[in-house]
Amino acid sequence: MCSRWVPRQLTEDHKKNRMGASFTHLLHFNDHGEDFLEQIITGNETWVHQSCPETKVQSMAWKHPGSPTLKKFKTSTGPGKLMVTVFWDMRGVLLLHFSPPNETVNSGAYQATLKKLKRAVQRKRPQMSDKRVLLLHDIARPHTAHATVNLSEQWGWEIFEHPTYSPDLATSDFHLFPNMKNIFVPSDSNHMMMSSMRCKRMCGQDPTFCRQGFEKWISRLDKCLNREGDYVEK
Repeated sequence: MCSRWVPRQLTEDHKKNRMGASFTHLLHFNDHGEDFLEQIITGNETWVHQSCPETKVQSMAWKHPGSPTLKKFKTSTGPGKLMVTVFWDMRGVLLLHFSPPNETVNSGAYQATLKKLKRAVQRKRPQMSDKRVLLLHDIARPHTAHATVNLSEQWGWEIFEHPTYSPDLATSDFHLFPNMKNIFVPSDSNHMMMSSMRCKRMCGQDPTFCRQGFEKWISRLDKCLNREGDYVEK
Protein backbone atom coordinates (compact mmCIF):
# COMPACT_ATOMS: atom_id res chain seq x y z
CA MET A 1 0.00 0.00 0.00
CA CYS A 2 1.13 3.55 -0.73
CA SER A 3 1.47 6.05 2.09
CA ARG A 4 -1.14 8.78 2.22
CA TRP A 5 0.23 12.20 1.29
CA VAL A 6 -0.50 14.98 3.79
CA PRO A 7 0.71 18.61 3.60
CA ARG A 8 2.21 18.67 7.10
CA GLN A 9 2.32 16.81 10.37
CA LEU A 10 -0.36 18.58 12.38
CA THR A 11 0.28 19.49 16.01
CA GLU A 12 -2.47 19.48 18.62
CA ASP A 13 -2.71 23.28 18.29
CA HIS A 14 -3.14 22.98 14.52
CA LYS A 15 -5.93 20.45 15.02
CA LYS A 16 -7.66 22.65 17.58
CA ASN A 17 -7.52 25.61 15.20
CA ARG A 18 -8.95 23.49 12.38
CA MET A 19 -11.75 22.26 14.60
CA GLY A 20 -12.48 25.77 15.86
CA ALA A 21 -12.71 27.24 12.36
CA SER A 22 -14.82 24.30 11.14
CA PHE A 23 -17.21 24.62 14.08
CA THR A 24 -17.61 28.37 13.52
CA HIS A 25 -18.38 27.98 9.82
CA LEU A 26 -20.83 25.14 10.48
CA LEU A 27 -22.65 27.27 13.06
CA HIS A 28 -23.10 30.02 10.47
CA PHE A 29 -24.35 27.46 7.96
CA ASN A 30 -26.74 25.97 10.51
CA ASP A 31 -28.15 29.43 11.35
CA HIS A 32 -28.39 30.87 7.82
CA GLY A 33 -28.17 27.92 5.41
CA GLU A 34 -27.99 28.80 1.72
CA ASP A 35 -27.90 32.55 2.43
CA PHE A 36 -24.61 32.07 4.27
CA LEU A 37 -22.99 30.25 1.35
CA GLU A 38 -24.24 32.84 -1.15
CA GLN A 39 -22.37 35.59 0.73
CA ILE A 40 -18.99 33.86 0.49
CA ILE A 41 -16.35 34.79 -2.07
CA THR A 42 -13.31 32.56 -1.94
CA GLY A 43 -10.00 32.80 -3.74
CA ASN A 44 -6.38 31.78 -3.87
CA GLU A 45 -3.26 31.87 -6.02
CA THR A 46 -1.70 29.01 -7.96
CA TRP A 47 1.04 28.50 -10.52
CA VAL A 48 0.22 27.49 -14.11
CA HIS A 49 3.08 26.17 -16.22
CA GLN A 50 3.68 26.78 -19.90
CA SER A 51 4.56 23.12 -20.37
CA CYS A 52 2.89 20.47 -18.20
CA PRO A 53 3.73 16.78 -18.64
CA GLU A 54 0.85 14.43 -19.30
CA THR A 55 -0.19 12.60 -16.14
CA LYS A 56 -0.47 8.82 -15.90
CA VAL A 57 -4.25 9.14 -15.80
CA GLN A 58 -4.31 11.33 -18.91
CA SER A 59 -2.09 8.87 -20.81
CA MET A 60 -4.29 5.82 -20.16
CA ALA A 61 -5.08 3.73 -23.23
CA TRP A 62 -6.98 0.53 -24.01
CA LYS A 63 -4.90 -2.58 -24.57
CA HIS A 64 -5.35 -6.34 -25.03
CA PRO A 65 -4.58 -8.50 -21.96
CA GLY A 66 -1.68 -10.01 -23.87
CA SER A 67 -0.24 -6.68 -25.02
CA PRO A 68 2.99 -5.43 -23.39
CA THR A 69 2.66 -2.97 -20.54
CA LEU A 70 2.82 0.64 -21.67
CA LYS A 71 5.71 2.72 -20.39
CA LYS A 72 5.66 6.40 -19.51
CA PHE A 73 8.90 8.29 -19.07
CA LYS A 74 9.06 10.72 -16.20
CA THR A 75 9.29 14.37 -17.23
CA SER A 76 9.14 17.61 -15.31
CA THR A 77 7.18 20.79 -15.80
CA GLY A 78 8.66 23.46 -18.03
CA PRO A 79 10.49 26.45 -16.52
CA GLY A 80 7.94 29.00 -17.76
CA LYS A 81 5.08 29.68 -15.38
CA LEU A 82 2.63 32.37 -14.33
CA MET A 83 0.86 33.11 -11.07
CA VAL A 84 -2.92 33.18 -11.43
CA THR A 85 -5.35 34.39 -8.77
CA VAL A 86 -8.93 33.13 -8.98
CA PHE A 87 -11.90 34.43 -6.99
CA TRP A 88 -15.24 32.64 -7.23
CA ASP A 89 -18.53 32.06 -5.47
CA MET A 90 -21.45 29.63 -5.73
CA ARG A 91 -22.50 31.07 -9.10
CA GLY A 92 -19.19 30.96 -10.91
CA VAL A 93 -15.79 32.58 -11.37
CA LEU A 94 -15.72 36.31 -10.58
CA LEU A 95 -12.11 37.19 -11.36
CA LEU A 96 -9.22 35.46 -13.13
CA HIS A 97 -6.10 37.59 -12.66
CA PHE A 98 -2.65 36.82 -14.06
CA SER A 99 0.27 38.45 -12.27
CA PRO A 100 2.94 39.97 -14.54
CA PRO A 101 6.05 37.77 -14.89
CA ASN A 102 8.53 38.18 -12.01
CA GLU A 103 6.05 40.18 -9.95
CA THR A 104 6.03 39.41 -6.23
CA VAL A 105 2.56 38.93 -4.78
CA ASN A 106 2.90 41.26 -1.80
CA SER A 107 0.29 43.23 0.10
CA GLY A 108 0.21 46.04 -2.48
CA ALA A 109 -0.24 43.66 -5.40
CA TYR A 110 -2.94 41.73 -3.55
CA GLN A 111 -4.83 44.92 -2.71
CA ALA A 112 -4.78 45.90 -6.38
CA THR A 113 -6.27 42.48 -7.20
CA LEU A 114 -8.94 42.93 -4.52
CA LYS A 115 -9.93 46.25 -6.10
CA LYS A 116 -10.42 44.44 -9.41
CA LEU A 117 -12.48 41.86 -7.54
CA LYS A 118 -14.69 44.56 -6.02
CA ARG A 119 -15.41 45.98 -9.47
CA ALA A 120 -16.16 42.48 -10.75
CA VAL A 121 -18.60 41.90 -7.88
CA GLN A 122 -20.36 45.20 -8.60
CA ARG A 123 -20.66 44.27 -12.28
CA LYS A 124 -21.49 40.55 -12.04
CA ARG A 125 -23.26 40.33 -8.66
CA PRO A 126 -25.18 43.62 -8.20
CA GLN A 127 -27.52 41.84 -5.79
CA MET A 128 -24.61 41.48 -3.34
CA SER A 129 -24.36 45.24 -2.85
CA ASP A 130 -26.99 44.97 -0.11
CA LYS A 131 -25.28 42.05 1.59
CA ARG A 132 -22.11 41.72 3.64
CA VAL A 133 -19.45 39.97 1.57
CA LEU A 134 -17.65 37.16 3.40
CA LEU A 135 -14.11 36.85 2.02
CA LEU A 136 -12.63 33.39 2.52
CA HIS A 137 -8.91 33.10 1.81
CA ASP A 138 -5.89 31.60 3.53
CA ILE A 139 -3.54 33.37 5.93
CA ALA A 140 -0.68 34.10 3.53
CA ARG A 141 1.09 37.32 4.51
CA PRO A 142 -0.35 39.46 1.68
CA HIS A 143 -3.84 38.34 2.77
CA THR A 144 -3.39 39.17 6.45
CA ALA A 145 -1.36 42.39 6.16
CA HIS A 146 -2.85 45.33 8.07
CA ALA A 147 -3.33 47.33 4.87
CA THR A 148 -5.24 44.43 3.27
CA VAL A 149 -7.45 43.96 6.33
CA ASN A 150 -8.12 47.70 6.55
CA LEU A 151 -9.12 47.82 2.88
CA SER A 152 -11.61 44.98 3.35
CA GLU A 153 -13.08 46.60 6.46
CA GLN A 154 -13.38 49.89 4.60
CA TRP A 155 -15.67 48.14 2.10
CA GLY A 156 -17.63 46.41 4.85
CA TRP A 157 -16.28 42.99 3.86
CA GLU A 158 -15.72 40.40 6.57
CA ILE A 159 -12.64 38.17 6.36
CA PHE A 160 -13.30 34.58 7.38
CA GLU A 161 -10.69 32.58 9.22
CA HIS A 162 -8.96 29.77 7.36
CA PRO A 163 -6.74 27.50 9.51
CA THR A 164 -3.06 27.06 8.66
CA TYR A 165 -1.81 24.03 6.68
CA SER A 166 -5.35 23.21 5.56
CA PRO A 167 -5.60 22.90 1.76
CA ASP A 168 -8.08 20.08 2.37
CA LEU A 169 -10.52 22.71 3.72
CA ALA A 170 -9.84 25.31 0.99
CA THR A 171 -12.41 25.09 -1.81
CA SER A 172 -9.97 26.38 -4.43
CA ASP A 173 -7.29 23.83 -3.52
CA PHE A 174 -9.41 20.70 -3.32
CA HIS A 175 -12.10 21.52 -5.91
CA LEU A 176 -11.36 24.34 -8.36
CA PHE A 177 -7.64 24.18 -9.11
CA PRO A 178 -7.43 20.43 -9.93
CA ASN A 179 -10.30 20.80 -12.42
CA MET A 180 -8.99 24.09 -13.76
CA LYS A 181 -5.60 22.58 -14.59
CA ASN A 182 -7.23 19.58 -16.25
CA ILE A 183 -8.85 21.83 -18.86
CA PHE A 184 -5.78 24.01 -19.30
CA VAL A 185 -3.95 23.66 -22.63
CA PRO A 186 -0.20 24.38 -22.22
CA SER A 187 1.55 26.76 -24.58
CA ASP A 188 5.01 28.20 -25.14
CA SER A 189 3.61 31.72 -25.01
CA ASN A 190 2.34 33.62 -21.99
CA HIS A 191 -0.26 35.28 -24.19
CA MET A 192 -1.45 31.95 -25.56
CA MET A 193 -1.47 30.52 -22.05
CA MET A 194 -3.85 33.20 -20.80
CA SER A 195 -6.02 33.01 -23.91
CA SER A 196 -6.22 29.24 -23.61
CA MET A 197 -7.42 29.34 -20.02
CA ARG A 198 -10.00 32.01 -20.75
CA CYS A 199 -11.25 30.13 -23.82
CA LYS A 200 -11.72 26.96 -21.78
CA ARG A 201 -14.84 28.41 -20.14
CA MET A 202 -13.16 29.23 -16.82
CA CYS A 203 -14.80 32.62 -16.56
CA GLY A 204 -18.17 31.05 -17.36
CA GLN A 205 -17.70 27.97 -15.17
CA ASP A 206 -20.82 25.86 -14.77
CA PRO A 207 -22.65 27.16 -11.66
CA THR A 208 -23.48 23.57 -10.71
CA PHE A 209 -19.74 22.83 -10.49
CA CYS A 210 -19.14 25.84 -8.25
CA ARG A 211 -22.09 25.01 -6.02
CA GLN A 212 -20.73 21.49 -5.58
CA GLY A 213 -17.46 22.99 -4.32
CA PHE A 214 -19.21 24.78 -1.48
CA GLU A 215 -21.33 21.73 -0.67
CA LYS A 216 -18.16 19.65 -0.44
CA TRP A 217 -16.66 22.34 1.80
CA ILE A 218 -19.49 22.00 4.31
CA SER A 219 -19.12 18.21 4.21
CA ARG A 220 -15.37 18.46 4.79
CA LEU A 221 -15.84 20.82 7.75
CA ASP A 222 -18.12 18.25 9.36
CA LYS A 223 -15.63 15.44 8.69
CA CYS A 224 -12.82 17.55 10.15
CA LEU A 225 -14.74 17.78 13.43
CA ASN A 226 -15.46 14.06 13.40
CA ARG A 227 -11.76 13.34 12.81
CA GLU A 228 -10.83 15.66 15.71
CA GLY A 229 -9.02 18.09 13.44
CA ASP A 230 -7.08 15.58 11.34
CA TYR A 231 -6.84 15.86 7.55
CA VAL A 232 -9.84 15.04 5.36
CA GLU A 233 -9.24 13.14 2.11
CA LYS A 234 -12.66 13.42 0.42
